[in-house]
Amino acid sequence: MSIAAIMMMTLAIVLVWGGLVVAMIHLVRHPDETSGHLPDEAWDAADEEAFGAPVDDDAPAHRV
Repeated sequence: MSIAAIMMMTLAIVLVWGGLVVAMIHLVRHPDETSGHLPDEAWDAADEEAFGAPVDDDAPAHRV
């Protein structure tokens, strides 16, 4: 391998792993506490519109 190829490979590795480290640090400092959660009003409206059926209020709180 030439010196230029080794330098480019090193730069690529540093960018990829460095980006991963920066992303992990950012998530630790600013956790995404709302990921995967929808407000019940938004979910119910979407269910009712998509399926045309009334939403069962006695259903379990978790949605799949």
